[in-house]
Amino acid sequence: MVIPTVSSWDAVEPIIRGVLTALEPVDGELLLASGAAEPPLLLPRNVARVRILYLPGADVFALRAAGIAAARSEVVAVTEDHCRLPDDWCVRVRDLFAADPKLEVLGGAVVNGSEQRLMDRANFRMTFARFAPAALHAQTPCISNVAVRRRALPAAPAPGWFEFSFLPASAASARTAMCSDIAVTHVQTHGRWWTPFAHFHNGRVSGAYRAKFGTLLGKGGLFRIANREMRTHLRATRAALQAVGEKPGALVAVQLLALAHAIGFVVGVRRGPGTSARHLV
Repeated sequence: MVIPTVSSWDAVEPIIRGVLTALEPVDGELLLASGAAEPPLLLPRNVARVRILYLPGADVFALRAAGIAAARSEVVAVTEDHCRLPDDWCVRVRDLFAADPKLEVLGGAVVNGSEQRLMDRANFRMTFARFAPAALHAQTPCISNVAVRRRALPAAPAPGWFEFSFLPASAASARTAMCSDIAVTHVQTHGRWWTPFAHFHNGRVSGAYRAKFGTLLGKGGLFRIANREMRTHLRATRAALQAVGEKPGALVAVQLLALAHAIGFVVGVRRGPGTSARHLV
């Protein structure tokens, strides 16, 4: 299990404890790739099950790539430091891979664990509306909930390759499966004002890496591509929200975040990622 983090140990410890519980039945290992100012502090009983990759100052994309490069198990799972795993998550993933030797990429559902504030709900819907367990519309696995056979991965992936090249390409493969029974709970709040900025930074990193890896979609000028992708994403999000009974008003705040992401995307393609990756967790 690979988890990148730029947060303090106090912030991520509750999540890590849950991950370790899920790993125990399969005798799994946690690769905790940390770019925080201080290295993580582990209880002695957990040391044998955890490898720490301490790269102070590294962003989550560099950390995720380092964790994947260090992984040696047959199946490499990836999640985030703000996602709660059910206790049987690893067992379910192991069994699905064992049942299908041709399966190489397994994605799952994502549940919102931050429902209290309007902007927190919009933040979740912007990224994960299509990953609802009751209506899993997404065809591309997300970094919050994915597992991959090690043989499908390079020895040392470049930062951003896994997120913006490998996973999008996997959607078209017969060796990729999406399973609504494999779910994690996403717990994240950026606050009312910072949330649009977070999606700008996400968009900028996305644009920069997709330009680097040649995964920009469609023809036409950059603004036309960004506008088309924003509208396509909003249509898919609207359909996903309707599938789970959400009212049309649920999309209003998402539209603001989609616009922020589109602006960031244009900046990223034209001027590179800048420091945006350091603002993402």
